[in-house]
Amino acid sequence: MIKKITCLSLIALLSACGGESTAPQNQNEPKPVSSSHSNLGRFLSQSQICEILSMDALATFATSQPEINQEASAYRDTYTCTYSWPRPDAEERQKKMFEATMASMRGEGEMPSMRERVTDYQITISAKKSQRQASTFVPPVLSEAQMQAQIEAAKKRTAKQLTEEQKAVAGDAADDMVERLIRKNNENQPVTGVGDAAYWSNLSVGSLQVLAGDIELSISPILADTKQADIENAKRIATTLLDD
Repeated sequence: MIKKITCLSLIALLSACGGESTAPQNQNEPKPVSSSHSNLGRFLSQSQICEILSMDALATFATSQPEINQEASAYRDTYTCTYSWPRPDAEERQKKMFEATMASMRGEGEMPSMRERVTDYQITISAKKSQRQASTFVPPVLSEAQMQAQIEAAKKRTAKQLTEEQKAVAGDAADDMVERLIRKNNENQPVTGVGDAAYWSNLSVGSLQVLAGDIELSISPILADTKQADIENAKRIATTLLDD
């Protein structure tokens, strides 16, 4: 539980941090379409967020699935919908997960990745109002010195959020998690041709972060067996949302 609390608070912290992109612009890349008149704002409520992706659009990903579960949630000013449906190999995955867990407890191998553990196909879309600028939306790649400074500052902020009891339970785990997440956050990949600015974040299973006018989108699909394939899936979803 302590790890979950720390992880969620730090991910929220990292998601709020922007910066000027240092990625070079390729003149041959397609220019992003301005989304200043986006209609996405009408979905910014817990009752409407799951309508952001139409059933026809979902059907292109969830072929042969008669029923798709939809779960809406809200946190502060961010609205999220998770669409899910069972994988045909769900039982096989559960069996492999159990075997891997037993082997890990015996010190024989590592636990499967999150992408390997899930038994449902999933698409998670979050949306919120934004005042950020396209020119500074993609976080810059930090030097080792800059990253160390950010790690130390984040550790101090995390420590202030934990009670003495939580610190005793967590031990060094909280600090280790802070460093891992910040280093992972430094692996963002700029994505061109989507919205006004976009990048792929490698936190958790990965998500496409998109600025479309005054709306920020986070699109996290778990549909494929590889990250690169799901980056392409996320770009397809983003294009569908911005074209509507």
